[in-house]
Amino acid sequence: MDLKHASAQHAWQLINDPDFFQQWQNLYQLSDYATPYQAPDYIKLWYQHYAHSYTPLIVYLPEHDQVQAIMCLAVRNQHIIAAGSHQAEYQGWLCQQQNTAVFFQKLLDLLDHHYAEHALQLKYFPTELITDQLQHIINKDRILLTSHQRPLNTLDPAAIAQSLKKKSNKSRINRLKKQGTLHFARVTKPDEQIALLKQMIPLYDFRQGAANQSFPFLDDHSKHDFHQALCQQQSHLLHMTGLWIDDKLVAAHLGFIHQHNVHLAIFCYSPFYSSHSPGKIHLLMLCELLAQEGMSCFDLTPGGDPWKNRFATTYDIVYELYRYRNQRDKQVATYLDKGLDHVKQGLAHFNITPGQAKETINKIRRAASPALITKVKQHLLQDTELRIYQLTEDTASSLTEAPFKINHLDDLLKYIPCYNWQDRCRFTREALHRIEQGEIPYTYADHSTLLSYAWLIPNAKQAFFNEVQQGMSFPPQSAVLYDSYTHPPARGQGLHQLSLQQRIHDAFTVYRAKQLFIVVTATNKVSRHVIEKYGFEYIGSLYYHRRFNKEEKVNRLPSIYHSQPV
Repeated sequence: MDLKHASAQHAWQLINDPDFFQQWQNLYQLSDYATPYQAPDYIKLWYQHYAHSYTPLIVYLPEHDQVQAIMCLAVRNQHIIAAGSHQAEYQGWLCQQQNTAVFFQKLLDLLDHHYAEHALQLKYFPTELITDQLQHIINKDRILLTSHQRPLNTLDPAAIAQSLKKKSNKSRINRLKKQGTLHFARVTKPDEQIALLKQMIPLYDFRQGAANQSFPFLDDHSKHDFHQALCQQQSHLLHMTGLWIDDKLVAAHLGFIHQHNVHLAIFCYSPFYSSHSPGKIHLLMLCELLAQEGMSCFDLTPGGDPWKNRFATTYDIVYELYRYRNQRDKQVATYLDKGLDHVKQGLAHFNITPGQAKETINKIRRAASPALITKVKQHLLQDTELRIYQLTEDTASSLTEAPFKINHLDDLLKYIPCYNWQDRCRFTREALHRIEQGEIPYTYADHSTLLSYAWLIPNAKQAFFNEVQQGMSFPPQSAVLYDSYTHPPARGQGLHQLSLQQRIHDAFTVYRAKQLFIVVTATNKVSRHVIEKYGFEYIGSLYYHRRFNKEEKVNRLPSIYHSQPV
């Protein structure tokens, strides 16, 4: 019998048909290589939350009034993907293994007839689906099949216990315990899962923005509601754990359960505790818990994250399938892929990562503006003076208003670039690096925009200033205020003074500094006026002069502040 397909409203009629839905559920339970992402409840929720972006397409094989195979797809423009899109780590069709190749061939025929101008993309699906018969179909068609290595942890209790007992890991756990009451737990109730999800989102988006130049929840407005609905309606599919110090989330994981396996989905940890490796400790505790619960495998999922290889105990292969609209498109894509591989090999030869290359390209694009000639002139003919100011008493002790939040990732995620030299991902990456170094962000934001930010470095010892290519040393118990910025529409509201006042107060009262330093360019007369208003005293300057290929560095600070060689 031929395949049938249902799209748009017809697809919803099928989904809402109790008899069809039950047959679909039965097939899911019987299919040899199903994953949680083919579960009818999961797909129905995804269709509901992404109806504004994708049109549902259900392809199924009826025989003797029973559904023998089914694949849930989604259509957008001229592209067909599996239902779940990037939310679904694994994609494929539901059927008994003996029907795999027959169903796939019928699927291709149906797409050729009804969706000839559409490309098809599926990722990832297991090796077992690639039978000899299916491989024969793929080789004859305009399909590109790419293999990916999948890291797995087989949850050996003895190995996990041994790792937790290592001196380095015990030391990390003890250091975390010194910060407060350390607590690891799995949450199973829907309201607890939703509360944990809310805590996880800024940690996850912040690190993804810094590492991968993407903000999954921030950029996808449906992602939060979809996951919240999963917690409310399908909590049995989820395996969620958190690691807390008192009430502060240190690390967390959201995974999907299928039979005796848990598939990693969202993993995050706090940058404020990075020096204690909270992510590693959480994963070890999670593996210990999964083994105790009788799970046989923790699927770390394909991807280039180095930490996955450190936790993997074995590997297998999964596949990504892309079917082009025609042979010409496939040939072009193949040539481009080969060219990209050569580029990656060339970059690797010079120890350049793809991320670094992308950042360099972005810098060139930002520089390629009408101000380019001015920037070149500034580089060839440069005179810069950094003025160093010092404060030795708390001039903000009468602080009555503290509108700025401290260590608030949600505010930092609201950063919006206003100028071509600003970049959202670079800002997030730099902020992450600063936080992991122990620096403190002060932020002021409304519901959608970071209006002002500033930084405080407690216990500063040395600093290097790129503007003058020089550094300086600080006496013991010193703090530094720097990098204060206000979003242009919010200027004129006194936010800079409020942040300065609050940071002065905190430096002396919270971080017990004996002296406070701030650095400002000589040309910034407005900031100098505010600084001097709060009692900062000028102690000297660092200069940088450049005339084409000749440069001069001048240090006119007292000798006690001269930077010491590291």
